Amino acid sequence: MTLYVSDLDGTLLNYAGKLKTRGERMLNRFIGKGILFSYAAERPFQTAGHIMRNVHMNVPVITMNGIIFAARETGKTLPTGYIPEKGLSAASKANAALKLKEITGADRLICFGDGANDIFMFKVANECYAVENAVDELKAVATGVIPSNEEMGILTFIEEREYERFYYIPPPKIHIIPDGERFREACGGAGAAKAGIGTLNEKAVHAALKRYFSADIDREAKVGAYVADAVNENGVFEIQTSNWEKLNKKLECFLGVCHVTVIYPFEKRVHNISADEESGELIKKSVRNNKSLTEFFFELYRIRGFLTDKNLTICVAELEIEKINFIGKSPRKKNKTRKSVKTPLALLGETYLRSREDYRVFLPEDLPETFTLKEFGKAAKNCGGSILLEILGYMGIVRKCGKKGNGFLYQTRPPLDN
Repeated sequence: MTLYVSDLDGTLLNYAGKLKTRGERMLNRFIGKGILFSYAAERPFQTAGHIMRNVHMNVPVITMNGIIFAARETGKTLPTGYIPEKGLSAASKANAALKLKEITGADRLICFGDGANDIFMFKVANECYAVENAVDELKAVATGVIPSNEEMGILTFIEEREYERFYYIPPPKIHIIPDGERFREACGGAGAAKAGIGTLNEKAVHAALKRYFSADIDREAKVGAYVADAVNENGVFEIQTSNWEKLNKKLECFLGVCHVTVIYPFEKRVHNISADEESGELIKKSVRNNKSLTEFFFELYRIRGFLTDKNLTICVAELEIEKINFIGKSPRKKNKTRKSVKTPLALLGETYLRSREDYRVFLPEDLPETFTLKEFGKAAKNCGGSILLEILGYMGIVRKCGKKGNGFLYQTRPPLDN
């Protein structure tokens, strides 16, 4: 078993000295899986423990540069067996890491750091990795260099190392031309399934996509404590229009046993029809073409702790739909929409995000070599610049490279190895 030990400031924590919610969720998922993880901090237990309070550590942590161990849940301190003669010493950090390896029964020690004071700890480790923002002196003795603290390089490294890749035959490319005939057949069978799915009037849309992506025998299958929309030899398929926060517990369960594809129904072309609720008489008809994926990026943000999982694929299903709004009289308003009914007409395209590199498709064109958030938002037009930039940062497509005034400067990264 491997014990992972990370320096805290500048390595696990970002430049603000914090671990983001995404990082907390990822660490808790690792620890829940039984992965041994600890940190070696120069800080005393009280301040380090406050920063890491939402992470449920499963082994003692190293504090005060290695002078003491602290039980994470109780704060009870244990001697490391090493007391430096002249104050704090980097050597004590190394000895503490070795002692922790002995206590946990681990057969391998992998360490992470950013500063010269991590060199001794690196020398006693089986493998050692410097974050990209580390000093050159540390990089020179490291096994390798991983993405920076801002990009949560440690967590994506552990995720890649510890999680196996399940069987999955990916689509041959990012953009797929749908099977129009098969989708029309799926729409024909969706009418009988309009009741009982969801609360946002996407019942027929949901049913049609379920029929399109799976056979009858694959649907509504139980996986662990949860029911998946469909399960076949390519893993689990989940269709979710909104409220992706609710997917987190499902994903934690599903991704532990198989590949998962989450399908986002994107209403790219909408035929809006307004009709009188009582007579059915047509009041108004229009067509709206939707180019903005802002809502989709917000949904991705809600499952940010899983986005780099190699067993997760996201599919954007581009739809043409008809939306009938039934208008009735209201005591306070002249007219009021009483209910809406959506009917799928065609599947216009399928976009598959199979790996981190695939997210590069969302990079706006004509970005300068370095750019601010404002410049990125202008280039991204109506696609939620700030949230998209955050997502692309998670996936290692863009990174911070400096400051301009009170804001950060960003640049795109070279292609990554998936």
